[in-house]
This record gives sequence, C-alpha cells and structure tokens, in this order.
Amino acid sequence: MLRRFGKLSPCPTKTRFAEFSYGHVRQLYAISIMKIRKNDKVKILVGKDAGKQGKVLMVLKEAGKVVVEGVNIATRHVKPGKVSKEGGIIKIEKPISVSNVMLMCEKCGKAVRVGFSIVGDKKYRVCKKCGEVFGK
Repeated sequence: MLRRFGKLSPCPTKTRFAEFSYGHVRQLYAISIMKIRKNDKVKILVGKDAGKQGKVLMVLKEAGKVVVEGVNIATRHVKPGKVSKEGGIIKIEKPISVSNVMLMCEKCGKAVRVGFSIVGDKKYRVCKKCGEVFGK
C-alpha cells in the first residue's frame, strides 16, 4: 500500500492519477510559452490589486508567477538576527500568477495580448492590436 497526501490509499492507481493530473500538464505547457519578461509594464486583471499597473521585478518561470512592483504586498514580521540587526514589520511584494497580468503596450496605452513574429533569424513579441514590437 502507498501513502500519499497523509492518507493510507488502498488503490495505487488513484494515487498515480493524483500525482500526474491534467492540471499539472496544462501548467507545464503554460510555463513553456511565458510571454512576460523582466522590466515589462503590466496591468493586474483580478484580485485585490485589480486595475493597478506596475513593472515586473522578477519572473518565476517554474512556478508560472511574476513579482510586480507595488502589487500583492504582504507584511512580514522579522526577528532581529545575523542578517538584520533590527527586527520589525516589513512589507514585501509576493508573486502573482502570470495568468492574472496582461502586458501594457506603450503605443496603444492599453493592456494587450501578445503574439510572435519572426524577422530574419530573431523571434519578437508583437502587440496584437497595433503591431508594435516589444523589446527590439
């Protein structure tokens, strides 16, 4: 018998299905076609920060998340220690799912979908509304 998720499971096929569910495959596919990069300007679509705009500070490709400046802020209680001499309450930006943000086009001034076009030997991201090329 196999032990998965803290419960004793009599059927190994059920545990195998739980490990390799279809949602996991979709998540891996979404990671491979990440269209948002560091220093891009994005708009938040859902959640408590919906409608806000900010710059992408970090892309976590394996998790399918991005860290956006000034968005999804959490408070952290820090003890004094070797790293920081003073303890206290600090505010940090937490990651947000890449599906909840949309790239902002500088030419349109709106949140747009992103396509790809190949020019010569290079592949560029392109605005679907106006055709503006990102990151040239």
